[in-house]
Amino acid sequence: MDGKKTHWPLDLTDEERRLGLDPMWTKLVESVYPEIGNFAASDWTPPSLKKYDQMTFALFLRRQGFSPDAIAALKLGYLDFFGDGIYI
Repeated sequence: MDGKKTHWPLDLTDEERRLGLDPMWTKLVESVYPEIGNFAASDWTPPSLKKYDQMTFALFLRRQGFSPDAIAALKLGYLDFFGDGIYI
């Protein structure tokens, strides 16, 4: 790689374009990881996760602030296999 950012032919927000896909994922998805807690604990499933229970991944991404085109770009990889409404 030559260090240049990839130009996606998508209608991304200025912030999405500035960040790029990996940092966007980190900022908007991995920021929720602390809510998950210790999923190996016997008493796991914090009440804070209830809000995600009936939510598709696409809806989660929209609520995290992703634009429709950013969601389209993110689903180009393995996320396209989730099969839970990622298609918008």
